[in-house]
Amino acid sequence: MSLPVHLFPLPTTPDTASCKFIDLIQQASSKRVNWDPLIDIKVGYYGTINSETRELEVEGNIYDACFQQSLRQQGLGINLTNPSYQPIKGATEDDIIISSVCALKKEELLGSSKPEVSFLDLSTKADFQFPEGMRGAILAMRKPQQEYIPQGRFLNVIFEANQLKDKYLVVSTCTCPTYCCYLSDWSGKKVALAFVTSGGRVPSGWWTDGQAGFLRTERDKAGRYLYTPLYSLESRASWFQRLRVHTGMCATGSRLYSTSVLTSPQRVLSYFIVAVPRGRKLCELLSFS
Repeated sequence: MSLPVHLFPLPTTPDTASCKFIDLIQQASSKRVNWDPLIDIKVGYYGTINSETRELEVEGNIYDACFQQSLRQQGLGINLTNPSYQPIKGATEDDIIISSVCALKKEELLGSSKPEVSFLDLSTKADFQFPEGMRGAILAMRKPQQEYIPQGRFLNVIFEANQLKDKYLVVSTCTCPTYCCYLSDWSGKKVALAFVTSGGRVPSGWWTDGQAGFLRTERDKAGRYLYTPLYSLESRASWFQRLRVHTGMCATGSRLYSTSVLTSPQRVLSYFIVAVPRGRKLCELLSFS
């Protein structure tokens, strides 16, 4: 029995549009997209990614009192109420626009070999050309602000918690008072995008001449940071993989086992044991400090 062949692109439903947009922006920025930015995603959330919707299904927050109590019960004596472990808010950034790699900006390819993130002045209008037969995505944010978990050895302890096994942890978020999402169709139309501050026939806010595709804009007129379009995730596997690279563990099939000991509120000692398969050699093991 042969499968049907579709000669034309399938109609875009809201679900397929969201998945396509999320995938394209993630490829361009290495960050996850919150399809409904009004849904609050906080630093410290953990959970799983729904494979069908690409959205984070939150199961808890490492900064909740119940998680802290669980850490003590598991013998992971770290106090996340310590100010040095609390999320940090970064400075307000310039307006930023992220586009997928298949977009042409001002008649120039946005890096065919690697994605690019472009910064826009308030008075600048950006023009994008999407190749015919390919879909492209644009995410624009006005005056975004990042919040993130401070990097440190204490994350070794956190990732040993039972609750984070096979889970993702939100390590940073990007909020803004207004944003614009655009997903092109396959027609290859040219799209102009700008943020109008005031005056003229065009009302203040996001402006685009795009007629084909999916467009979503939201703005809080009071300038409150209500929207969270982007966030970053880490998992136990990705965290330990970085340690594997950092310690120079190049032996094929080697495994990394770790344990962490809290010696003071500011100091965590981590021990790593490398298991190398019989017959393999460990190329180099550097001390991790």
